[in-house]
Order: sequence, then structure tokens, then C-alpha cells
Amino acid sequence: MLGAEKSGERSAPAQRVVIAFGGIAFRLVSFGQFGFWTDEAYVALTTRVTSPAEFWLATGPTPLAWAASLRLVAPWQPPEVGLRVVPLLFGVGTLALAWRFGVRAGASATAGVVALAAIAFDPVSVAYAKEFKQYGAEAFFALLAFVCLAETTRRPSAGATARLALALAIGVLFSNSQLLVAPPVLLALLGAAFARRDGAGIRWALVAIAAVGTWMGAWYFLVMVPHLRPRLTEVFANAFVPRHSVADAAAFVWTVTTERLGITLGPVGWSVGFAALVVAAFAESSFRPVTAALVLLFAETVGLSVAGRVPFSEPRAVLFLYTTMAAVLGAALGWTAAPARRRLPRILAAVTLMGLAVDFAARTDWRALVVPQRVEDVGPLVRTVEAARGPEDVVLVYWRSRYVWAYYQRAQPRLVPVFANAVGYVPAIDDPRVRLVENANAADVVGDAFADAAVVWFVGSRLGFDAAVLQSVLVQHGNVTQRETRENALLLRLERRSP
Repeated sequence: MLGAEKSGERSAPAQRVVIAFGGIAFRLVSFGQFGFWTDEAYVALTTRVTSPAEFWLATGPTPLAWAASLRLVAPWQPPEVGLRVVPLLFGVGTLALAWRFGVRAGASATAGVVALAAIAFDPVSVAYAKEFKQYGAEAFFALLAFVCLAETTRRPSAGATARLALALAIGVLFSNSQLLVAPPVLLALLGAAFARRDGAGIRWALVAIAAVGTWMGAWYFLVMVPHLRPRLTEVFANAFVPRHSVADAAAFVWTVTTERLGITLGPVGWSVGFAALVVAAFAESSFRPVTAALVLLFAETVGLSVAGRVPFSEPRAVLFLYTTMAAVLGAALGWTAAPARRRLPRILAAVTLMGLAVDFAARTDWRALVVPQRVEDVGPLVRTVEAARGPEDVVLVYWRSRYVWAYYQRAQPRLVPVFANAVGYVPAIDDPRVRLVENANAADVVGDAFADAAVVWFVGSRLGFDAAVLQSVLVQHGNVTQRETRENALLLRLERRSP
């Protein structure tokens, strides 16, 4: 078996290189092309604050080590590229882990190739490799834990167990979801040791459980709990598994799971992958621990969603789960076509894989893979305003663009704690010539702005239906002398109309 594994690592180099480069290419197209949108901006603000207290405040729900790592790339310009290198590297690293997992769990290059392909062209994974958030890192560390589990259960040793524990312990610094990954993985490790009747393995697993559990418990209560905000639960209120009816909960979980896996593997691919996993779990001992861990992780995530802790239908919040599921199902599919199988079943499996690949390719919107999921390209417009506005001009910033303005403004941002806020703070608007505006206060704020200045600037993103209302109020007081639009963003310069 070990010989087959090493042979698998050496074979099929062309396939894995082509697939890996294809996956990387999709992650690079349009990479860094747009300015930060609101959620990215509040993360980017961690690189502009100077005091440890403000850094602690700015991290909000962002994992502490992930936010700290941004300091390494903060000097790189432009920041839209430099800072996004961090999620890109985790996204590319996940491709390498998918290959390694397939080879380790499936003991063949074919399993590695299919697991790699499942992640390389997953639209959601591609999208979050370009987005300046931590969700790609969560997928990376979840899959790393499964790789270590596969290696530890295949070749048990104290060193392998220590590496698994270390992956979990380090992962929680970069990934909040590692708290969910650790219990299923460690329980699967312990179960595998019991199944082997391996006394030393049981002791190693118990030590790992105690050490990782103590470390993660301390990290959760000392670092994560102070950043938890009730508003986060309210934001995702409709994404939790319903608790009022078992039938409704089951239907919700089924719908979300099949839709998400259908995007990644195709509606037929995920079903065949699940069947392959069932067969592999019975026929191949290396698949049993990872299968057990995956089932436990899925059940745990669903249970915590019922409890209102994990927004199950929010793709970014469960990217770690579905990335791991895709890699495991992909490895199982590849295992069925491994060279060690008998000739006729191997040929049938290979034909099936080709059919699934064609079906996936036909159903996937490949053009959508090159465009980020969310674009509020207001950052360049903020730079324009800051470069062109005069000392007496008034700038009106749309209230939803407050975080983006705070990051791109020339002045040093200052943060104000707000417990009721989802991220725990808002950027202060210290410049008296800069004011927030929204529909509810537009008449008063715009009127005051033109009373105070002959030139008024407006900049904002995610305006939606508010755009028409705000523009109508603005043109009642001034003439538009400059207008710039970028995707989902607007800049106006107006001069006060003579009486």
C-alpha cells in the first residue's frame, strides 16, 4: 500500500499541473482589479491603525493571526493587490492540500487529481481566493487537518499525531472555524486507534485531545469571546437551520447541501461522489477515519446552526465544510478509478469520471469565475475626492461607505467602540468638512453642506434605490460639474447654484 501511495505521488504529473495552473489562473483573473468593498475595508483598517488597542478593536470577528499577517504585506502597493495576496496564497495552498489529501486518503494519483480538480474549479473557492477576507484560510486549515488525519491514521506514530495537533492548534489562530474542525478530527483519530486496538495510538490521541482542547478553550474565551457581538447573529438570522420543525430543518439542510455541492461537483457528480465514498469507506481502511470525521463535522455544523451559532446557508461561513466535503468526495471518486483496481471496473470508473467532468463543464458559468462576487469600486473615487477637494469644500459620504472612506482617506483613521455593531466599532468622522448622508437625513445634511461651501462632493457605493433620491436632493442645491461612476459606486462634484 505504501508503495502504491509513493507511485501515485510520482505519476500523473501532467494532469495535476494543468489542473493546478487552471485553478490558479481563474484566481488571478481580475485579482486586485477593484477597490475594497465594505467588509474588506473594515479588515483593511487593521493595517492603518497604529496602537495595539485599536488593532485589537479593528480585528473584530477576524482571526487575530490572520489580521496580524496583513502587516507583512501592508507596504506592498497598490494595497488592493498587496493585501489580497494573503487570501490568494491560502487559496493556492488549498489546491496543494487537495492533491495531497487525495493521494494520502485514496493512495493513488487519480484520487489526488480528482480531489484537486474539485477545488480548483469550485466557483465559491475561486471567489474567496480573490476576496480580502479570512474564509479561504478557514478552508485551508480545515483541509490541512484532514490531510494530517489521513496521514496519521495511515501511518500512526507519536510524531504524526503531534503534527495533527499542531495543525489544529496553529489553525485556530488563523481560522475561527478550526474550533469546529478539531473535535470531529480528534474523535476520528481516537476511534481509528480503538479500531486498530492500538494502545499507544489511543494514548497519543488522548494526549492530543487534552492539549488541543485546553489550548482552544483558552483561545476561545480569552480572544474570541470578547469580539463576539449579538449583531452578528442578527445579520445572519435567515441563514440558520430552522428549529421549529424537524421536517423543515431536514428540508433546509438538504436543499442547502445539494445546491452547494451541485455548484462544486455538479448535480450528478456529488451524488456519484457520495456513493463512491460509501463504497470506499467499506473497502479502503484509509477512508474510514476521514469519512467518520466528515460525518461528525457535518452533523456538528448542522447542530450548531440549529442552536443559532453557524449560519448554515451563508456560503462564506461554511466554506471550510464544503471545501473539505468536495475534497473527500473527489478523492473517493478518484479512488474508484485507481490503477490498482481491476481492469473492467477501472475502465467504467474512468468513463464515469469523464462524463461527470463534461457534465460539470457544461453546467458551470465559466465567465462568472473571473469576476469577484461583490464589487463596490468606490476606493478609487475616494482617492479622487481626497486629491481634488479644496480646504473649504464639503464632502458627503454615503453612510454605507463609511468604512471604505475611513480606509482610503488621507487622514489617520480613528475607531470608536460600538458594542451593538457587528464588527464592534465604527470609524470616527473627525473632519468637520466630511459628513455622512443617507435618505433619512438627506434634506438637512445636503442643505447644510451647500450653506457651508460653494463646492460639495458626494461619494458612495451600494446606493441601490437611494441613488435616485440622493441625487435629486443634491441637484436641487447645486450644478453637477463632475460625475464619475465605477462598478456599484458614484462620485459627484457640485457647485452651489446662484440664488
